Amino acid sequence: MKKVVLLVVLLSLFVGVFAKPVDSHNRFTIPTPGSVAPDLVAQISAAKSAGDILRVQELQSRLDALSGVVRQPALASSVRVEQIDYLPRRADGKSFGADGYVAGTSNFEGAPAVAVSSDGTIFVAYVAKVDDQPHKVIAVAKSTDGGSSWTGIARIVNPDEDLHYPDIAIGEGVQNWVFVSYHTSDNDVQVARFSFSGSGGESYSVDGAAFTGKYNARITVDSDSYYYVYIAYISSSIFDTDVHFAKSTDFGVTWSPMDFTSTGTDYCDIAYLTGGKLAIVTQTSSGETGAIWCAISSDYGSSWSGSEIASSGFQPRIAANGDDAVVVYAYRFSDSDHDIKFVRTTDGGSFWTDGSVDASYFNEKFPDVAAGETGFMTAYWEQGKVKFASLDYDEEYWTTGTDVSDGMGRGIFRRGPQCEV
Repeated sequence: MKKVVLLVVLLSLFVGVFAKPVDSHNRFTIPTPGSVAPDLVAQISAAKSAGDILRVQELQSRLDALSGVVRQPALASSVRVEQIDYLPRRADGKSFGADGYVAGTSNFEGAPAVAVSSDGTIFVAYVAKVDDQPHKVIAVAKSTDGGSSWTGIARIVNPDEDLHYPDIAIGEGVQNWVFVSYHTSDNDVQVARFSFSGSGGESYSVDGAAFTGKYNARITVDSDSYYYVYIAYISSSIFDTDVHFAKSTDFGVTWSPMDFTSTGTDYCDIAYLTGGKLAIVTQTSSGETGAIWCAISSDYGSSWSGSEIASSGFQPRIAANGDDAVVVYAYRFSDSDHDIKFVRTTDGGSFWTDGSVDASYFNEKFPDVAAGETGFMTAYWEQGKVKFASLDYDEEYWTTGTDVSDGMGRGIFRRGPQCEV
């Protein structure tokens, strides 16, 4: 009997010492900014929704003047955007159960980014090494049957440099474009645009600042008929490293870059909420133990206010459904044990709730997140697998992570799985 009691006591001590904290869902508030000119922003929002290009341009010029925002001239890059109509395939036809290939040559393919148009067409941009180019390119493919089959539509080529870290957004309205952001080997952030078929492609630099490296960009568009294109990226010079923002009001040709904070490094992300409101997230220091920081703009990026939303984390990603937004990020529990955590706001950034997506004793990293019709969805890496979890808009807790990779998650360590709806 004594042995049984002693065993129970030892097990209780073990659980008490080594168990992870309970997911308590703390709630907190942060300051949110007012607009530079709320009446003007409301007029811009109405004109954008109506697709009134001339009215939007006149109002936006007035807002830029009030905010001190300067639009730089178009900076055409040396990149070529080539229309293609094929995807090279693996000679051995290799596959893993229900998983399939977007592209599957014997060359390098990686760092995928995914976006979906309103009719359900899936677009994927990824880094590829192709036989007829000396440097890595970005290839773009699309699927009109839910991912069962894929057609190549474009590739973005720089004859002198590798291209890295693609992200993709779909603009639909007054003009329809596919936008792909990336950076070159000499750290210049650029955005390519082309039609849904891959034709009419061109590329422009986002930020013409000299002696400054720009990299790890993320791109989004708003939902108006006359939509703007927005990008967040890390900028690094001999003086500082922080997250920058740029906006295009002419479908990706000219850009207005903004150095709006001294915070940010390594990773960042951006999401459009509603009514001219944007959110940018980043980490405050390199590595794994800095804070997660979020900036909110209520006037299409003309002014910003930022605060920490998590005391420790890295690799943040954000998605929004109107004023309901969620940030997922990786959290270091120990050297060999990382978790996926989140913070959420349902009022556009004033009031936040935090918690865990996956806090097992396995090693989880590289989350991505998307907003769907009924809730948020996240994909993340867990020790050679790709896991998936969801959070309905009217719920507080995420579903248990499900392995969806069929053994294909071992090669994603440099970027992580991508999630889009």
